[in-house]
Amino acid sequence: MRMRKMAELVLISLMAMIGAHGQSIGVQLASGGETLILDGHEAINDDVSIAHNLTMSGINNATLDGSNRIYQLEIGDRSEHRQVTLRDILFVDFPRIYSNGDLTLERCHFINSSFSAGNGIIVAKDCVFEQSKTNRCGRDGGGLTLYNIVGCMTNCSFLGNEAYQNTSSCNGGTGGGLVVSNSEIILDDPVIEGNMAAWGGGIAVSNSTLRINGGKIKNNLANPINYTDPVSYFGGVGGAIDVVNSKVTFSNTIISGNRARVAPIINSTKDSEVKLVGDVVISDNREIRLP
Repeated sequence: MRMRKMAELVLISLMAMIGAHGQSIGVQLASGGETLILDGHEAINDDVSIAHNLTMSGINNATLDGSNRIYQLEIGDRSEHRQVTLRDILFVDFPRIYSNGDLTLERCHFINSSFSAGNGIIVAKDCVFEQSKTNRCGRDGGGLTLYNIVGCMTNCSFLGNEAYQNTSSCNGGTGGGLVVSNSEIILDDPVIEGNMAAWGGGIAVSNSTLRINGGKIKNNLANPINYTDPVSYFGGVGGAIDVVNSKVTFSNTIISGNRARVAPIINSTKDSEVKLVGDVVISDNREIRLP
């Protein structure tokens, strides 16, 4: 497997991906994929598409900065199955990151960079998703959205994310920290804290199987929309988690300090199954007192 440093990546790969007029195009790398080394801070100035198999590893506090008018970072190819590994990288201020195919994340940190991953396998370890928002109508999953995907995430944190639109024309947003949709996911020792959405302040699960082993789900908020109008409260359901047509198992998990208009701990539809296994600690979850 060939390796390149980030200086070569910027001059060769990213410039080719961006294209002369900002359009996202792919780069044909070696058939076995490449390992690219990100050294230090790099600012990206337009949409970027990684349309090939790739391993990107960071050194020296490696940062990809999308704050300069970036629209999105797309990892993988929507028409072909790709395998991408990201390791030891800080992603900052990307309005949206998309991944399609098999994804491995190791010690990556996403700040104000909402992530969507689907159509493959995810393996993540020691990652942080924080301070990301999907406040546009119709977008869910403030920190991370997983759709049509199978995998395991270990020691990952979802902190202070939002999926919330305070308007009657939207559904209010679901899954402040994490959305799991049409997927089979295991979370080992997660921290899901301080997130907000109208439905599922911490997590929203639909048509999926989710197992949470250990970890903490705390201080999340399912915030109702139009809460200043006493006759049209909407949302504010499922402070810790909202479960729709899914099977969810908590094992030795702490669920505390979550708030909601309705069901501050777990909101579950009749076609769902929720199990508590082992020493699940539930404390200080409460309903919001509306004016």
